[in-house]
Amino acid sequence: MTGPDVSRLAVTYEPESGQTSLVLDLYDPLGAWAWTDYKLALGGVGSDGRSCAGPTRNPITLQPEGREGDATLDLDIYSDYQRGWWDFQASGQLRVVGYTGSLAPESGTLSEDRRRITWVFPSTAALVRRDLTCVTSIRLGEYADNPDEVAPFFFVGLSPSPPPPDTSAPTVAWRSPRDGDVISGIWQEAGVKGRHVCRIDAQDAVGVVRVDVLLDRRFLNREFYAPWACVLDTTRLPNGRHTLSATAFDAAGTRGARRSRWSSPTTPTRRRPRRPRRRRLRHPPRSPRSSRS
Repeated sequence: MTGPDVSRLAVTYEPESGQTSLVLDLYDPLGAWAWTDYKLALGGVGSDGRSCAGPTRNPITLQPEGREGDATLDLDIYSDYQRGWWDFQASGQLRVVGYTGSLAPESGTLSEDRRRITWVFPSTAALVRRDLTCVTSIRLGEYADNPDEVAPFFFVGLSPSPPPPDTSAPTVAWRSPRDGDVISGIWQEAGVKGRHVCRIDAQDAVGVVRVDVLLDRRFLNREFYAPWACVLDTTRLPNGRHTLSATAFDAAGTRGARRSRWSSPTTPTRRRPRRPRRRRLRHPPRSPRSSRS
Protein backbone atom coordinates (compact mmCIF):
# COMPACT_ATOMS: atom_id res chain seq x y z
CA MET A 1 0.00 0.00 0.00
CA THR A 2 1.30 3.45 -0.90
CA GLY A 3 1.29 6.06 1.88
CA PRO A 4 0.76 9.82 1.46
CA ASP A 5 3.80 11.83 0.42
CA VAL A 6 4.92 14.14 3.24
CA SER A 7 6.25 17.58 2.31
CA ARG A 8 6.94 18.89 5.83
CA LEU A 9 7.29 17.52 9.34
CA ALA A 10 7.18 19.91 12.32
CA VAL A 11 7.56 18.99 16.00
CA THR A 12 7.04 21.33 18.96
CA TYR A 13 8.01 20.64 22.57
CA GLU A 14 7.20 22.91 25.55
CA PRO A 15 9.57 21.98 28.42
CA GLU A 16 7.69 23.98 31.08
CA SER A 17 4.39 22.18 30.51
CA GLY A 18 5.55 18.95 28.86
CA GLN A 19 3.21 19.47 25.90
CA THR A 20 4.22 18.03 22.52
CA SER A 21 2.64 18.60 19.12
CA LEU A 22 3.34 17.30 15.65
CA VAL A 23 2.23 18.52 12.21
CA LEU A 24 2.40 16.59 8.93
CA ASP A 25 1.94 18.54 5.69
CA LEU A 26 1.17 16.50 2.56
CA TYR A 27 1.94 17.34 -1.06
CA ASP A 28 -1.48 16.07 -2.19
CA PRO A 29 -4.81 15.78 -0.37
CA LEU A 30 -5.18 12.60 1.63
CA GLY A 31 -6.64 9.96 -0.68
CA ALA A 32 -9.89 8.07 -0.36
CA TRP A 33 -8.06 4.94 0.75
CA ALA A 34 -4.88 5.33 2.78
CA TRP A 35 -3.24 3.62 5.70
CA THR A 36 0.28 4.36 6.89
CA ASP A 37 2.39 4.76 10.02
CA TYR A 38 5.03 7.23 11.21
CA LYS A 39 7.66 6.70 13.89
CA LEU A 40 10.08 9.17 15.47
CA ALA A 41 11.94 9.80 18.72
CA LEU A 42 12.81 12.84 20.86
CA GLY A 43 16.33 12.94 22.30
CA GLY A 44 19.37 15.06 22.91
CA VAL A 45 22.93 15.70 21.78
CA GLY A 46 24.98 12.53 21.37
CA SER A 47 28.31 11.71 22.97
CA ASP A 48 30.20 13.22 20.03
CA GLY A 49 28.67 16.63 20.77
CA ARG A 50 27.23 17.01 17.26
CA SER A 51 24.73 14.26 16.42
CA CYS A 52 21.22 13.63 17.75
CA ALA A 53 20.82 10.56 19.99
CA GLY A 54 17.42 9.15 20.89
CA PRO A 55 15.91 6.06 22.51
CA THR A 56 15.41 2.70 20.83
CA ARG A 57 12.24 0.58 20.85
CA ASN A 58 12.06 -2.79 22.53
CA PRO A 59 10.88 -5.08 19.71
CA ILE A 60 8.63 -7.06 22.08
CA THR A 61 7.14 -4.49 24.47
CA LEU A 62 7.59 -1.47 22.14
CA GLN A 63 8.71 0.49 25.21
CA PRO A 64 11.52 3.01 24.65
CA GLU A 65 14.94 2.25 26.07
CA GLY A 66 17.81 4.67 26.61
CA ARG A 67 18.29 7.94 28.48
CA GLU A 68 15.59 8.73 31.02
CA GLY A 69 13.14 11.34 29.79
CA ASP A 70 13.63 10.66 26.07
CA ALA A 71 10.46 9.75 24.22
CA THR A 72 9.10 7.93 21.19
CA LEU A 73 6.08 8.77 19.04
CA ASP A 74 4.11 6.16 17.07
CA LEU A 75 1.49 7.57 14.69
CA ASP A 76 -1.07 5.82 12.48
CA ILE A 77 -3.30 7.26 9.75
CA TYR A 78 -6.33 5.58 8.26
CA SER A 79 -8.62 7.02 5.57
CA ASP A 80 -11.61 5.43 3.84
CA TYR A 81 -14.40 6.76 1.63
CA GLN A 82 -17.58 4.73 1.48
CA ARG A 83 -21.15 5.60 0.49
CA GLY A 84 -20.46 9.32 0.21
CA TRP A 85 -18.81 9.91 3.58
CA TRP A 86 -15.22 10.00 4.79
CA ASP A 87 -13.89 7.82 7.55
CA PHE A 88 -10.67 9.31 8.92
CA GLN A 89 -8.71 8.15 11.94
CA ALA A 90 -5.32 9.32 13.17
CA SER A 91 -3.96 7.93 16.42
CA GLY A 92 -0.75 8.71 18.24
CA GLN A 93 1.05 6.99 21.11
CA LEU A 94 3.64 8.81 23.21
CA ARG A 95 6.02 6.77 25.37
CA VAL A 96 8.71 8.11 27.74
CA VAL A 97 11.83 6.29 28.98
CA GLY A 98 11.66 5.69 32.74
CA TYR A 99 8.00 6.68 33.08
CA THR A 100 5.79 3.92 34.46
CA GLY A 101 2.50 5.77 34.18
CA SER A 102 0.16 5.38 31.23
CA LEU A 103 -0.15 8.03 28.55
CA ALA A 104 -3.45 7.82 26.70
CA PRO A 105 -3.31 7.72 22.89
CA GLU A 106 -4.04 11.03 21.21
CA SER A 107 -6.23 11.47 18.11
CA GLY A 108 -5.08 13.61 15.22
CA THR A 109 -7.13 16.10 13.23
CA LEU A 110 -7.31 16.58 9.47
CA SER A 111 -7.55 20.01 7.83
CA GLU A 112 -10.39 20.87 5.47
CA ASP A 113 -8.17 20.63 2.39
CA ARG A 114 -6.95 17.22 3.64
CA ARG A 115 -3.33 18.33 3.36
CA ARG A 116 -2.44 18.73 7.05
CA ILE A 117 -2.68 16.31 9.97
CA THR A 118 -2.06 17.60 13.51
CA TRP A 119 -1.49 15.78 16.79
CA VAL A 120 -1.41 17.65 20.13
CA PHE A 121 -0.28 15.62 23.13
CA PRO A 122 -1.45 17.31 26.33
CA SER A 123 0.81 18.39 29.16
CA THR A 124 2.32 15.51 31.07
CA ALA A 125 4.65 15.43 34.06
CA ALA A 126 6.74 12.78 32.32
CA LEU A 127 8.07 15.40 29.89
CA VAL A 128 8.33 18.48 32.11
CA ARG A 129 11.76 20.14 31.87
CA ARG A 130 13.40 17.31 29.99
CA ASP A 131 16.56 17.90 27.99
CA LEU A 132 14.93 17.24 24.61
CA THR A 133 16.71 19.14 21.88
CA CYS A 134 16.26 17.12 18.69
CA VAL A 135 14.14 14.67 16.70
CA THR A 136 15.66 11.46 15.36
CA SER A 137 14.84 7.93 14.10
CA ILE A 138 12.20 9.36 11.76
CA ARG A 139 10.61 6.66 9.60
CA LEU A 140 7.65 7.49 7.39
CA GLY A 141 5.45 4.67 6.18
CA GLU A 142 7.55 1.80 7.51
CA TYR A 143 4.99 -0.77 6.33
CA ALA A 144 3.98 1.06 3.14
CA ASP A 145 5.20 0.40 -0.39
CA ASN A 146 7.11 3.69 -0.42
CA PRO A 147 8.81 3.98 3.00
CA ASP A 148 10.97 7.01 3.65
CA GLU A 149 13.46 8.05 6.30
CA VAL A 150 14.12 11.66 7.32
CA ALA A 151 17.45 12.91 8.65
CA PRO A 152 17.50 13.93 12.34
CA PHE A 153 17.07 17.63 13.11
CA PHE A 154 17.41 19.91 16.14
CA PHE A 155 14.80 22.27 17.52
CA VAL A 156 15.24 25.89 16.48
CA GLY A 157 18.00 27.56 18.48
CA LEU A 158 19.20 24.32 20.11
CA SER A 159 21.64 23.07 17.49
CA PRO A 160 25.08 22.31 18.96
CA SER A 161 27.89 24.64 18.06
CA PRO A 162 29.95 23.51 15.07
CA PRO A 163 33.18 21.68 15.84
CA PRO A 164 36.40 23.70 15.80
CA PRO A 165 38.22 23.77 12.46
CA ASP A 166 40.59 20.90 11.82
CA THR A 167 44.10 22.34 11.68
CA SER A 168 46.14 19.22 12.41
CA ALA A 169 47.73 17.43 9.47
CA PRO A 170 47.20 13.71 8.91
CA THR A 171 49.95 11.37 10.02
CA VAL A 172 51.41 8.95 7.49
CA ALA A 173 53.64 5.92 7.96
CA TRP A 174 54.84 3.21 5.58
CA ARG A 175 54.27 -0.30 6.88
CA SER A 176 55.70 -1.93 3.79
CA PRO A 177 57.96 -1.56 1.98
CA ARG A 178 60.13 0.12 4.62
CA ASP A 179 63.19 2.28 4.33
CA GLY A 180 66.21 0.30 3.26
CA ASP A 181 64.28 -2.74 2.02
CA VAL A 182 65.45 -4.58 -1.09
CA ILE A 183 62.33 -5.64 -2.97
CA SER A 184 61.35 -7.22 -6.26
CA GLY A 185 58.20 -8.30 -8.08
CA ILE A 186 54.72 -6.74 -7.95
CA TRP A 187 53.52 -5.06 -4.74
CA GLN A 188 49.86 -4.22 -4.10
CA GLU A 189 47.13 -4.20 -1.43
CA ALA A 190 46.40 -7.92 -1.37
CA GLY A 191 49.87 -9.19 -2.10
CA VAL A 192 50.56 -12.80 -2.95
CA LYS A 193 50.31 -15.36 -0.14
CA GLY A 194 51.01 -12.69 2.47
CA ARG A 195 54.06 -11.39 0.63
CA HIS A 196 54.60 -8.28 -1.49
CA VAL A 197 51.88 -6.38 0.42
CA CYS A 198 52.06 -2.61 0.00
CA ARG A 199 50.44 -0.92 3.00
CA ILE A 200 50.27 2.68 4.26
CA ASP A 201 49.03 3.89 7.66
CA ALA A 202 47.17 7.24 7.40
CA GLN A 203 45.28 8.74 10.34
CA ASP A 204 43.62 12.07 11.12
CA ALA A 205 41.57 13.57 13.96
CA VAL A 206 38.55 14.00 11.66
CA GLY A 207 39.26 11.50 8.89
CA VAL A 208 41.44 10.86 5.85
CA VAL A 209 39.61 11.32 2.54
CA ARG A 210 42.39 10.60 0.05
CA VAL A 211 45.94 9.28 -0.26
CA ASP A 212 48.18 10.02 -3.25
CA VAL A 213 51.20 7.80 -3.94
CA LEU A 214 54.23 8.98 -5.96
CA LEU A 215 57.12 6.91 -7.29
CA ASP A 216 60.33 8.87 -7.79
CA ARG A 217 58.24 12.12 -7.77
CA ARG A 218 55.88 10.81 -10.43
CA PHE A 219 52.21 9.99 -9.83
CA LEU A 220 51.65 6.26 -9.20
CA ASN A 221 48.10 5.76 -7.84
CA ARG A 222 45.34 7.42 -5.76
CA GLU A 223 43.37 5.77 -2.94
CA PHE A 224 39.98 6.95 -1.64
CA TYR A 225 39.27 4.18 0.88
CA ALA A 226 41.21 2.35 3.54
CA PRO A 227 43.20 0.18 3.68
CA TRP A 228 45.60 2.56 1.95
CA ALA A 229 47.99 0.85 -0.43
CA CYS A 230 50.10 1.26 -3.55
CA VAL A 231 50.32 -0.63 -6.83
CA LEU A 232 53.97 -1.11 -7.71
CA ASP A 233 55.60 -3.25 -10.40
CA THR A 234 59.34 -3.31 -9.85
CA THR A 235 59.92 -5.37 -12.99
CA ARG A 236 59.35 -2.20 -15.01
CA LEU A 237 61.95 -0.20 -13.08
CA PRO A 238 65.69 0.01 -13.49
CA ASN A 239 67.74 -1.59 -10.77
CA GLY A 240 68.92 0.63 -7.95
CA ARG A 241 67.42 3.01 -5.34
CA HIS A 242 63.85 4.31 -5.64
CA THR A 243 61.54 6.44 -3.47
CA LEU A 244 57.82 6.02 -2.70
CA SER A 245 55.97 9.04 -1.29
CA ALA A 246 52.50 8.90 0.30
CA THR A 247 50.51 12.11 0.91
CA ALA A 248 47.27 11.93 2.94
CA PHE A 249 44.54 14.60 2.78
CA ASP A 250 41.74 15.29 5.28
CA ALA A 251 38.38 16.97 4.64
CA ALA A 252 39.84 20.40 5.41
CA GLY A 253 42.51 19.99 2.74
CA THR A 254 45.36 19.63 5.24
CA ARG A 255 48.01 17.17 4.11
CA GLY A 256 50.66 14.98 5.61
CA ALA A 257 53.38 13.03 3.76
CA ARG A 258 55.99 10.34 4.35
CA ARG A 259 58.62 8.74 2.12
CA SER A 260 59.96 5.22 1.84
CA ARG A 261 63.31 4.62 0.13
CA TRP A 262 64.07 1.14 -1.07
CA SER A 263 66.19 -0.65 -3.64
CA SER A 264 65.52 -2.98 -6.49
CA PRO A 265 68.12 -5.76 -6.55
CA THR A 266 70.85 -5.66 -9.18
CA THR A 267 70.47 -8.52 -11.58
CA PRO A 268 73.84 -10.26 -12.04
CA THR A 269 75.11 -10.44 -15.61
CA ARG A 270 74.85 -13.90 -16.97
CA ARG A 271 78.09 -15.28 -18.33
CA ARG A 272 78.14 -17.60 -21.25
CA PRO A 273 79.18 -21.05 -20.15
CA ARG A 274 82.72 -21.90 -21.11
CA ARG A 275 83.11 -24.74 -23.47
CA PRO A 276 85.17 -27.54 -22.09
CA ARG A 277 88.60 -27.72 -23.67
CA ARG A 278 89.18 -30.68 -25.78
CA ARG A 279 92.11 -32.69 -24.78
CA ARG A 280 94.03 -34.60 -27.35
CA LEU A 281 94.75 -38.06 -26.31
CA ARG A 282 98.34 -38.96 -26.87
CA HIS A 283 99.00 -42.57 -27.53
CA PRO A 284 101.95 -44.02 -25.68
CA PRO A 285 105.05 -44.40 -27.87
CA ARG A 286 105.22 -47.63 -29.58
CA SER A 287 108.04 -49.87 -28.56
CA PRO A 288 110.45 -50.64 -31.44
CA ARG A 289 109.96 -53.99 -32.99
CA SER A 290 112.71 -56.36 -32.24
CA SER A 291 114.34 -57.84 -35.34
CA ARG A 292 115.49 -61.33 -35.40
CA SER A 293 118.90 -62.03 -36.62
